[in-house]
Amino acid sequence: MMGAAYALAHKEGHCKAFYKKWIRNTIGNVFENWIGLIYGSAPGQFSCSHVFIHHRLDGGPGDTFYQWDLDRSSVADFMLYVSRIFMHMIGYSSSAYFTSLGQKSKSDVIVQGMMKYTAAGVAMLVATRSISFL
Repeated sequence: MMGAAYALAHKEGHCKAFYKKWIRNTIGNVFENWIGLIYGSAPGQFSCSHVFIHHRLDGGPGDTFYQWDLDRSSVADFMLYVSRIFMHMIGYSSSAYFTSLGQKSKSDVIVQGMMKYTAAGVAMLVATRSISFL
């Protein structure tokens, strides 16, 4: 389910014509901005961060999702991987990247996504009363 949600969020992020205009303007990207919340992705990650950072840098150094410098057999590097991916998925590293380049409008998209992500997490915690579920 997570793979399907991410694949569709990725498609939405790349293709503005994925939905009819009235759906895009009222609901937005369903998988990126709504279903992605359940799977740990802050809204705006694909249409903003993925397109304007990952593709701009071609997955190379400076990309907020860059992992090629890590030794996959190292426990210490695995912990670095976990922290990098966490900072990327919650939007922090993408917001910092856009802010450092003076791209306030893109940073604002990510920050709004971070706020929605936090609110969804609090709502899930209140609804389930379970840290492990969250």
